[in-house]
Amino acid sequence: MLTAQELSAVRKQYMRQTAEVARLSEQYDAVRASSDSATLELAAAKKQLSIAKAEAGLASSDRIDLLKENSHLRQEYTQAMAHIAALQQDLSRLHSVQKNFVEAADSLDRCKQQHAVDQEQILQLQEEVKALLHSRKHALLIEREVDTVRNQNAKLQSELQSARETLKSYQDIADRNCWERHSQALLQLKSALSNEKTLRQELEKQSNEVVMLTAELSYAKERDTQKTEQLHFALDKAKQLETDTERRKEEIQHLEVENTKLTKELEDSAKKHLDEVAESFAEKQKLRIELDASKDCSNRLAAELQILKEAESHRIEALRRSREEIKALSSQMQELMRHAESAHLETMLGSLKQELKQKESSESQMLGRIKLELQEAQQQQDLALIKKKQLRTQLLEATRALHLTRVRNEEVSNRPCESQSNYDCETCLQNHHAKIVADGAAKEKVCSSPTNDWAEKYAGLEAKLELVQKHHELEVGKRQKQGIEMHRQQQELANCTQLLHRESVERAEAEEAWARSIEEQVQQRVSSLEKDFAMRLAK
Repeated sequence: MLTAQELSAVRKQYMRQTAEVARLSEQYDAVRASSDSATLELAAAKKQLSIAKAEAGLASSDRIDLLKENSHLRQEYTQAMAHIAALQQDLSRLHSVQKNFVEAADSLDRCKQQHAVDQEQILQLQEEVKALLHSRKHALLIEREVDTVRNQNAKLQSELQSARETLKSYQDIADRNCWERHSQALLQLKSALSNEKTLRQELEKQSNEVVMLTAELSYAKERDTQKTEQLHFALDKAKQLETDTERRKEEIQHLEVENTKLTKELEDSAKKHLDEVAESFAEKQKLRIELDASKDCSNRLAAELQILKEAESHRIEALRRSREEIKALSSQMQELMRHAESAHLETMLGSLKQELKQKESSESQMLGRIKLELQEAQQQQDLALIKKKQLRTQLLEATRALHLTRVRNEEVSNRPCESQSNYDCETCLQNHHAKIVADGAAKEKVCSSPTNDWAEKYAGLEAKLELVQKHHELEVGKRQKQGIEMHRQQQELANCTQLLHRESVERAEAEEAWARSIEEQVQQRVSSLEKDFAMRLAK
């Protein structure tokens, strides 16, 4: 009866524990539902973040479209400027061709002037050569006269010698002949002396003339040497001039060939220039038309720019308004999120604290109950052990009694003359011993079965407690992770709002600077086009 009551009490305790476990599972489901609601709120916040990011992407796409339109306008403007630059290059080429033509004409004039100077120098050199030839002829004539004078002097000297010989002969004859002959000889001598005086005078005159002629010859020789040197120098100059003249003639011929080529090229270039002038005139007309069109385009572009500026200003105002609204909404959302999160977190913390307190109290109660049950089970196990020991002692006593009875039976069996009554006693003892053994085995089974049940129940309860503790630890870790994720998402929201604000400010500044730069570039281009057009019209 005691074992059945204990079993019923254990069953009741087990049912209570199962009810408590079910209640704990319900509380866990409630906590999980609250965590699911928190995840839903996080998903809503993420959706709001994605909406804000999509709005930022739309704003960036609008900016990209505006940049594409501006790049297309810039390309058209660069194409127009490239066409104008090509026309300017054509004009510069025409100017270079004209400069080359003028330089070629100047070089031709210079070559003609140099040729005239060279011809004058050649004529002067020819005159100098003629004068040198005339002086050389005069020197040859003087040399011939000197030779004739020398011959005459030699003849006179020979005549003097002959006269002296005749005088000597006359003196000899005078010494030999008579006075008549002497007188005749004297007369002849007087005539010879007079002739000698005249001859001496003539010889002196001729000697003076010879001295004069020798001086003139030396002077003439010096002059001839100088003139020969001058002639050699002049001949060298003449040779150089001839070589220079030949070279210059070759250069002149080459220049004439080049001039013919240049004239042909100039004629061709003139024709081309006329054609290009006609084309340039047509192109100027086209350019005028294009400039008028460009002015119209510039006016239209200015109007479009003004419209774009107004649209951009409207967009900027709308963006500012939207940013202000976004800021206000974000601030409101942040405040609401903070309030809601703070309230929700406070409620969650309160509920969690209450649940934790309840769980701790329930777990402490469960632990106390389990401890009491364990103590009761240990007490019952101790009682069962005591009973088991008592039964063992009874079994030992019974075995001793059986042993004694066996010994007695052996003694009786050793006695041959015992009666049938002893045999009946022995059978009774054996039956009693079998009953005692069967009762002991049944009692051992009964005692061992509740102890085994209590041990299994204790092990199951310990396993359940471990599972509950592990589940509680997992829930605490999940809640901590959720709190960390909530804090991280709040930081991401704050960072996203800051980035959106910075991007909006930078975008506004970049758009304003870009609009200013485009206005300045358009004004500079228009002014440069007007200046170029005015210069072309002036040319």
